Amino acid sequence: MKKNLLKTTALGLTLAMALMSAAGCGSSKDEGSKSSGDDNTTTKNNSSDDAGSGSDESSDNSDDNDTANIDFKDCPWIIAHELSDAEYLELPEGATLYGEALPFTTDTLNNIPYHASGNIPLADCLNDNAYAYSFFTDSLDYPSLEIDADDGTVSEALDNMKWYLADSYLSNTTFRISDDDFAALEKDHSDICEEYLLLDMLAAEFGSPNYVTYFSETLDAHTLVNDFIHPESTDYGISLELVYIGWQFEDFGIAAGFCDTSNVDSSSPSGISSEISGYVNLVYVPIENGTLAEYYHNNDYNSKNIVKDVIAEKQKVFGDVEFIKPDPSLLQ
Repeated sequence: MKKNLLKTTALGLTLAMALMSAAGCGSSKDEGSKSSGDDNTTTKNNSSDDAGSGSDESSDNSDDNDTANIDFKDCPWIIAHELSDAEYLELPEGATLYGEALPFTTDTLNNIPYHASGNIPLADCLNDNAYAYSFFTDSLDYPSLEIDADDGTVSEALDNMKWYLADSYLSNTTFRISDDDFAALEKDHSDICEEYLLLDMLAAEFGSPNYVTYFSETLDAHTLVNDFIHPESTDYGISLELVYIGWQFEDFGIAAGFCDTSNVDSSSPSGISSEISGYVNLVYVPIENGTLAEYYHNNDYNSKNIVKDVIAEKQKVFGDVEFIKPDPSLLQ
């Protein structure tokens, strides 16, 4: 199941790159609506714990091109925003997700109207085999519930926290913010794309993310940062990476996956502009099911947390600047 999800991610990334190359622009955003049964939500970044993080290998060539005129605020999200190097974050008091208190418990899941395919209620599936079982709701208000146990029953998997929540479309409903209020927020933040605003809202809820990885065999933090701030060095003037940022707490982790782009833009003083191509995926992983790095693990690609390497590379490029900090007022 995880490998199939990876193939979906890789195919989506390839298509996105092809579309952007052909169109000469940074967005190939699908105008279709979210489906509550869409299980493309948890595109898993395949990984191996053996590969290096890249920053050590590339520390001597961090100034490939002149960056004097580049404003970090014009760069992709992980470049522009403050990151945390803490191993575990402290959960902010009163933090919620989908209107529910955190961390999620078995009781939380039982109180959500989940059902399996065929509209069979979760309560009627508790004695079923837990392998690769998915549950959904009729509304778009909750993510899908994915059972991640190799054996045992659904009930045992729930009790043992061998599950994760997956959402293919991060939106204002994730924060229980009305469409009208979100439209007002978008108007007040018209200088950034909708998806960046949603990531800002995640940061406002949980603080600066302490997990960063991306779809790569090498996980070279220097290459990631350099390509994002120098899209002119690419064949089509566009740098695109499938990026994962996350908030790792002691009891659970939350991660967002998205295709971030940096584009050559002559109208920008920095010469670049940035936006997300497509939607933002979201996952919630109980610690019993692994850390975020373990959740994204696969034998083919590396999911190691390179947040410290990215922080170091950003400092080499921009010095001791204050990157964009979480803004709690976004959720007030």
